[in-house]
This record gives sequence, structure tokens and C-alpha cells, in this order.
Amino acid sequence: MQSTGINKIDQNNVPKLTPKDVESFSFIMDHVIGSRKERRAAFIPMTGIPQFPKTREEVLVTSFFESCMCKSALSCVAGKVLMD
Repeated sequence: MQSTGINKIDQNNVPKLTPKDVESFSFIMDHVIGSRKERRAAFIPMTGIPQFPKTREEVLVTSFFESCMCKSALSCVAGKVLMD
């Protein structure tokens, strides 16, 4: 008995993979998460005022100031200033 798709189904209604299914799966996985993954431009949100994409330096500075280490250090410094 065959299903309407590519897979064959045995007498217990369990789908059986064919070599073509495995090759297709490997092809898809290589292109989705593998070494052949297509690199795309960074996501640019289209809400509010349109902006130019950030430069590499702007991204690095933004990620530094949004990191937990930076926020923790700044809160310790601010706390020390307020306690004195």
C-alpha cells in the first residue's frame, strides 16, 4: 500500500523512508543549517522612521552596551556613587 506522498507505508501504517527521502533531507539540511547556508543581509525593521543599516562598529558598540556584563558594571558604579 502506498500513500499519496513519496513514502511507502507498511501493513502497520508505519511510514518507511526511501533512499530518495534521505537524500532530499540531507540536501535540505545542508542548505538550511549546513555549510551551504545562504547568507542574507541583516534584518531591517520597517517600523517607525526608516533608518540606514548600522555599520560594523555601531553593531559592536550597541551589543557591548546591551550586554549583561556592561549593565552589571554600570549598576555597580552607579550604586557606589549613590552610596557615597
